[in-house]
Amino acid sequence: MKKSTRTISKVMIAALLVCVLSLAIVLTACNKKGAINMDNPMVFSALKPGSYEVSYDKEGNVDGYYLKPAKDMPARTVNYDIPTDPEALKELAYILYSIGNKTMVTVPYASYFETGSNSSALIIAGSTTELPLIFNTVDIRNNLTGEHFRQTLQVVKEGAELGLIGGIMGGLSESGQRWYVKAGEMNNVYLKTTNFIKDSDPREFNWGKLASIKDYGDKRMRISVSPIPYTASGYKGKINGQNQTDPNPNGMQWVYDEATGYSIPTYVDDAGRRIGYEKTDQHIFYSTGDDANKYDANGNLVEEDYYNTIVSATVEYNAEEGYYTVHIVMDSFKEYTHYDTNWALQDNKGASDENARFTKLEVTFQLWDNGYFKQWEMWEDWEAPNAHGLARMEAVQYYLTVFSYDALDADFSAYYTPEN
Repeated sequence: MKKSTRTISKVMIAALLVCVLSLAIVLTACNKKGAINMDNPMVFSALKPGSYEVSYDKEGNVDGYYLKPAKDMPARTVNYDIPTDPEALKELAYILYSIGNKTMVTVPYASYFETGSNSSALIIAGSTTELPLIFNTVDIRNNLTGEHFRQTLQVVKEGAELGLIGGIMGGLSESGQRWYVKAGEMNNVYLKTTNFIKDSDPREFNWGKLASIKDYGDKRMRISVSPIPYTASGYKGKINGQNQTDPNPNGMQWVYDEATGYSIPTYVDDAGRRIGYEKTDQHIFYSTGDDANKYDANGNLVEEDYYNTIVSATVEYNAEEGYYTVHIVMDSFKEYTHYDTNWALQDNKGASDENARFTKLEVTFQLWDNGYFKQWEMWEDWEAPNAHGLARMEAVQYYLTVFSYDALDADFSAYYTPEN
């Protein structure tokens, strides 16, 4: 009898949820047409820094670029023999990844353009509802001023046949988000909107109508409005003359690096761990050898069994064009791999399922042999066997990123100015 009562209650809750969400989609899904612009706005992405010259027209505007002769190409500064031993390969993969990470916060300008997809499936009583989402992200860093801007737009894939439930889910999933932060300042800007500019084609988000995040859980809200590791910028010199600042209320602090002359941003989590910049917020680490002292990229002593998160890796080098290609399979069962992300699946704004987990975490990246990321791909699959106590959810996520290190691509005014 109790089981039947619970089943009926779940059905009633689900029906009520559909009614509420139906109203929500009517209110939020107005004026939708076309698709967001998925074109890359960056001119010099995926080009080897120092390998090209820029040409200008009479008015001083950029009208193109041309590659330098081979003899004038940048010198190779990252020079590793590729081992055959599987353990040594994993460590080399981590070393190359760390080199790209540090470059992102120690060069004058470091930006990227990212496209991706999130194909989610909701499974109820054997019936599957699919929700194909696409998104793009522009991430701009000016490490001379310590400024950083990030904008992400997400919409349902054009032409997708969603059905009633899928339409409801899609209407609530479409959003635009953007962040702005400046090193040394305690305040940062976070904006989120679910509204579009009327009759725009391709669709543009209306930043004048912002969505409230007051109903987020404490941790999710803190992360949403905080410049966490992958949203912070390096700063040339010391912050207020200090080698290390105290963490601000959002957990950010800056630590001066004597070797580079930069204050490197770190995020102090609830456990007191300092985390520096990484391209992914999943943790990639690997260390081998018999030495007792093993350190991660931020100089923290690590315990190998807990922190080693790479299951396997391959490394290739393209001598003709001068870049490494690295493929990494990560351990999705190890807690540290997704220590900072798994909660987002499990809390009430995710799947609300304590058993939700990542099932696939893989990365392929290319690194120029003078130390700059060229391209990045990542696959993140996850599952929730009892999402919101009602259904099973699965998701297949994919990202493709190309990088630029040119001042022309680090133009905040094309997207946002702090005064707005």
